[in-house]
Amino acid sequence: IQNEPLRKYLEQFILDNEWRIFRNKKLSKIAIPPHLLDLLLKKLNQRLIQASKNRNIERVRLLLYRGADANTIDNRIGNGHTALMIAANYGNAAILGLLIDAKANVNSTCRNGETALMWASKYGNAAVVEQLLRAEAEVNATCRNGYTALMLASKYGHANVVDKLLRAEAEVNSADNEYGYTALMWAASRGNAAVVKLLLDAGAEVNYAENKYGYTALMWASYKGHADVVEMLLKAGANVNATQNYGETALKFAAEHGYAGIVEQLLRAGANINAADRRGYTSFSHAMMNSHFNVITLLRQHGAI
Repeated sequence: IQNEPLRKYLEQFILDNEWRIFRNKKLSKIAIPPHLLDLLLKKLNQRLIQASKNRNIERVRLLLYRGADANTIDNRIGNGHTALMIAANYGNAAILGLLIDAKANVNSTCRNGETALMWASKYGNAAVVEQLLRAEAEVNATCRNGYTALMLASKYGHANVVDKLLRAEAEVNSADNEYGYTALMWAASRGNAAVVKLLLDAGAEVNYAENKYGYTALMWASYKGHADVVEMLLKAGANVNATQNYGETALKFAAEHGYAGIVEQLLRAGANINAADRRGYTSFSHAMMNSHFNVITLLRQHGAI
């Protein structure tokens, strides 16, 4: 078409009426220029992304019927998120089912390497996690920082998701490549006692030390004041006198932060009360420096010097 205004008008008409063109047998026989067909498909695909974000099940169903690509990526933000990841994030099992039925790739990754299973695990969407596992999502996939779905579920305290992942043979002792933490370390540091129990029952290595500073799960639980987790770890055989790279122990962390109850737990488990770190400070020194008088009294009663 030589008439430029007419050409633009017809192009816009086709874009605005794509659903009529795709569904009307007579209109569908019209030879649509390739560049316009490409625009139509891109428009459908971005509408699918938006419908997934809006949790509009019927809209998603309609767009897939019209030919939207179930593996389309959200190009407007540039993060590589797919419609499936968005549905997993929001915990929308119905939309997820439609996308899986439309052959969405359950193991596709976004820009930082996360999968839909990681998203669902991070936000505790247990039903979606189960759906993805049934669709053969890779349970031990890792993102750019080395996180797995199990680490994310453990970090954020989603015990029901952790249970499902462990039953699907998630690797319990994998460590991320950002901090060197395992799922147990994340759960212990956050005080997620139910998750800690599940991980220990699944064979989590209780004395694993992360590779940056040498912290163990017991040190983190003591540092953060999670007495119930400390008790679980001690019963599971945690080394009460393990030291990190600066010679600091779980007792030092508990004393430094004034957790008298945890100090007593650790002493009962055989913690060396007079162990000194690389600077020569003992747990008693740290309690004194931070004016934790209840801990000072307790340590003196147990023979601190």
